[in-house]
Amino acid sequence: MKTSLASALGGLTLLLASVPVPAMDRAPLPAFEVKSLDGQTVASSGLGQAGGWLLLYVTPQSQASERLLRLVKKHEDGNAAARMVVVVGGSLAETRAVCDAFPDLARAAWYADPERSAFAALAIKGAPTAVGIRDRGMEWKVDGVPADTRTVKSILLSWIAE
Repeated sequence: MKTSLASALGGLTLLLASVPVPAMDRAPLPAFEVKSLDGQTVASSGLGQAGGWLLLYVTPQSQASERLLRLVKKHEDGNAAARMVVVVGGSLAETRAVCDAFPDLARAAWYADPERSAFAALAIKGAPTAVGIRDRGMEWKVDGVPADTRTVKSILLSWIAE
């Protein structure tokens, strides 16, 4: 029993050490505006749903952003995308192009951030960025794409499966 507990704790420690999740106190989702795919302005208070959801901030023509979206798509179970908000740091046309490139994530809510107001308000250091949100509060934020795809799957999909 002690051996299996020690192994589990060691594995958890190794996993957590490899995840670049900065320490973050829970903070309210800041105010910003984005554009829906039909061009309507949407306030941050109108994004997501009650409970936990995931905000992915990506940029067009970014290999790292495409990699994150491919990883999410690969592990998406058909329901997970419905609890995702994808904000593309670009124009409406660029956002539509990214959305069209990932039809398996069509159930996600897609928005453009042409003025980069979400980028600034969320204090994003670079794209891609994933933000775990619960009850209008930001619980955690990960900048970049962890090298270990199992870590990505665990962080992203276990959060939205809760």
